Amino acid sequence: QQQPAAKEQLKKNVDGALKSDLLKWIRRKIRSYPVNPPANFKQSFQDGKVLCALVDSLKDHGEKDKDFNFTSFNFEKPENDATIAMQWAEVNLGIPAILDAADL
Repeated sequence: QQQPAAKEQLKKNVDGALKSDLLKWIRRKIRSYPVNPPANFKQSFQDGKVLCALVDSLKDHGEKDKDFNFTSFNFEKPENDATIAMQWAEVNLGIPAILDAADL
């Protein structure tokens, strides 16, 4: 049986690897968008651009998606933009909003 310290270190390593893999996936999804590739989940998401680019990259680019377009954002109100992106993703993509935009 593993010691508590060893279990905690293993959990940190796994969590770190999962975060790293998720950031890599996000970078791939948004590489064609005019945003800085995210380096982390704190500062990289604060201006709303990465989140909006990610949601835009996940949508079906057909006629039904004209109501959400990355180029329509001016990014002057990051919290508002992030809220719109998360609400759109929840309603149209079935992705639950587990954070509030203010948490970004």
